[in-house]
Amino acid sequence: MLLLLHGLLLLSLLLLHGLLLLLLLHGLLLLLLLGLGLGDGLLLLIVVVIAAAADQRQAGSADPRPRRGAQQRPPA
Repeated sequence: MLLLLHGLLLLSLLLLHGLLLLLLLHGLLLLLLLGLGLGDGLLLLIVVVIAAAADQRQAGSADPRPRRGAQQRPPA
């Protein structure tokens, strides 16, 4: 049950697409729910931060060029 709730929370955070603060809060909530020790908790927090940074980098590197078949406006 706990893993199902955790999965639903993670899915909702991913749908918000890369908000670093929410991912950090998600990691802290997971620490509280699972009652992990400090060493495991720090490792999990590092993983969450790296995942958030990678997601931010991927969102920032979107290609601004229009896709093939997309309508283009003529220059003004």
